[in-house]
Amino acid sequence: IVGKCSTVWIVAEITRPADEKDCWEILESAVSLLGNGGECQHIHFICTKSDQFEDFRDHTAESRLALILQRNKKAKEEVRTDFSKLKNVKKHFNEDCFEVFTVSSKEFLKGGLEEISEIPKLQKFLQGLNDCHSETLNYVAGAYGILSLIQGSRSTDMVGKKGVYEDLERNINSQLELIRKAMEETYSVFEKCLNEGVEKSKRDIEKILKTFLHPPKKSKNRGFHRILKCLVQNDGIYKPKKRREINLNMKLTSSLTTSIDDEFKNTFPNKEKSGPFNGVINKFSLNTEKLKQKYNDVELQLTFLKTE
Repeated sequence: IVGKCSTVWIVAEITRPADEKDCWEILESAVSLLGNGGECQHIHFICTKSDQFEDFRDHTAESRLALILQRNKKAKEEVRTDFSKLKNVKKHFNEDCFEVFTVSSKEFLKGGLEEISEIPKLQKFLQGLNDCHSETLNYVAGAYGILSLIQGSRSTDMVGKKGVYEDLERNINSQLELIRKAMEETYSVFEKCLNEGVEKSKRDIEKILKTFLHPPKKSKNRGFHRILKCLVQNDGIYKPKKRREINLNMKLTSSLTTSIDDEFKNTFPNKEKSGPFNGVINKFSLNTEKLKQKYNDVELQLTFLKTE
């Protein structure tokens, strides 16, 4: 599910946002699903209860506002500092993808201090997501294309329209050639990276297995056999209640995934208004607008092709 999310929200109380180690650990463990291979474009850290602190009502409205703004600023700086330390996460997401919000639903709903609560910003962001995924807009565009095809087929005789067919075929072949070339170049780069990753895996596998199959010296072997037993029974995964998850599979494949991380990010970016293979697929076009000027008697059929 996480891999299909375009935005991830991390929620913590403002009194201790930077101390929420569980939040950062979960983010680090899920970053491979969010970044390369995922659809995540934004990570939002939301600090709640921005209006709550001791002796809140003993202060004047002006001093309360100053205290809240000061704490909000400090909380944002602390969270951003912690985020900058997550090297594995930063490989997939830069500072532009990360944003910190401070919210106060209690005062916001009361109708006070709305100007410092960032709930309206989050609402606006959610509205933007809804607009981007508007099924109504897609339905109207599709319906318009089909109606154009129906009307065009009734009013135009397609016999003898060999010219428009040849132009369309020429445009398609030209566009497909660009896509084929981009994919072949990407394939070669990925193959080279993976070959290097395989060689590194061969060199490091003994060291990786040793860290799993041999207990740390400080542990004196206590309970280590239970960890090994869980790894075997759960397909290489051990999930303790209070410690970080141990995933042998991820460790063994880490050299391979690391070898293609940068190239994968460049080839399949999660950024808005960009597309895979340096945008060559998004740029695919039949140039129907130009063809309409040349073949205005089949304009409706070309409109259908454009919507499709």
